[in-house]
Amino acid sequence: MSIDLAKVPFSRRLSYISATVENGNICVHVQRRTYAEGSEKSHCIKLFFTADGKKPHCEYSADVSKLTVSAENAGYAELAFDDSGALRVRCKGVSLQAEPNDLFDVAAVSENEYAIFERGYAPDEFTAFDDCVRDAQADFDAWYAMYPEVGEKHDALKRMCVYMIWVCQIAPRGELKEAAILFSKPTEQACFSWHQVFHSLLMNDADHAVQTLMNLFPNMDAQGELPDLVDDRYVNITATKPPIHGLAALIFLERFGNALTPEHCRKMYEGLSKLCDYWTRKRGFGQTLPFYKHGCESGYDFSAMFAKGAPVIGPDLLSYCILLSEACGKLAERLNLTDSSKWFDLSEQLLSALLSDFWIGTRFAARLADSYEIVEFDELEAYLPMILGGRLPENIINAMAEDLADLEHYFT
Repeated sequence: MSIDLAKVPFSRRLSYISATVENGNICVHVQRRTYAEGSEKSHCIKLFFTADGKKPHCEYSADVSKLTVSAENAGYAELAFDDSGALRVRCKGVSLQAEPNDLFDVAAVSENEYAIFERGYAPDEFTAFDDCVRDAQADFDAWYAMYPEVGEKHDALKRMCVYMIWVCQIAPRGELKEAAILFSKPTEQACFSWHQVFHSLLMNDADHAVQTLMNLFPNMDAQGELPDLVDDRYVNITATKPPIHGLAALIFLERFGNALTPEHCRKMYEGLSKLCDYWTRKRGFGQTLPFYKHGCESGYDFSAMFAKGAPVIGPDLLSYCILLSEACGKLAERLNLTDSSKWFDLSEQLLSALLSDFWIGTRFAARLADSYEIVEFDELEAYLPMILGGRLPENIINAMAEDLADLEHYFT
């Protein structure tokens, strides 16, 4: 698969560094624009190639395993990542030049081979260059195989999308306790908690899906709140994101069947039960109904749902918690635990409150958590209870569908 270096970086799974082509040079970036420091400092080392002391015109091409630099009337260089995350460079007829940068080290592997890595993260040993290429290709192929078929028409787009997810998974270190998927590479340092859920939903491998779903739960606080984002040096728990994990767990239970092992279920239950308890019991007023503290927690940062202020009990949040508590009940059943009924009872209580207190005839409304004042709005969160499917009465489903069809500002 060819990589368009004008649009996407060259990297590999688990590495913190990536390479782009900018103004005829290769820029090797490290994920260091962290929320902890807010720095705009350049976090890249520039590479270029010379032949006979001159800088020739170069053409660049890449696939998932190797980046090739073709120097006009000279030679070429090849770049690949090894499984430590270091960038390897092999030269033929050209010499590697690197501008000094105190975040990187450049080590000579042999007469014409080099390794570029973050200072303080030197590899224990160097893999043969050709093995780096083969290993990266094999790793991508295995990762690609996890995703559903899309048909020949969209296969090229799928490969590019899967590649971008593959390169954005970074290895655990520091505050990041498990491998997690970045928002983007190379410009965004953070792994956002709810993005991990979206990624897990696409995976057809139970081990990877559960690991991705639960990868930031080691950063959960004592109350059961998940951070909004994590990187290797910073945990932002001043906000959180909606608990959509229950929807994923229910899908996993159906999709994977017996491939979902007791260990998988136990890992999910231990984390999701704490998450559900946080949203429905420990947040705020000791009431059952969950609420958002401010707009950034909802995922729709500027939603009209917050037009009257906060905290707000959103119909979307209620729906997520209905599915989350149901998932806890089904996981408890799979594990033969005695407390499954309490989760199903909680799910029914939340559903009853949603239907009795938040339905306004054509869509759902929100309520202020302190005064219980109704908040009417017509943005997507008002229709998100549709994810409850058959748990909703048919007349409500039909009314929302008709209302959505009449709204010109939605493409349905």
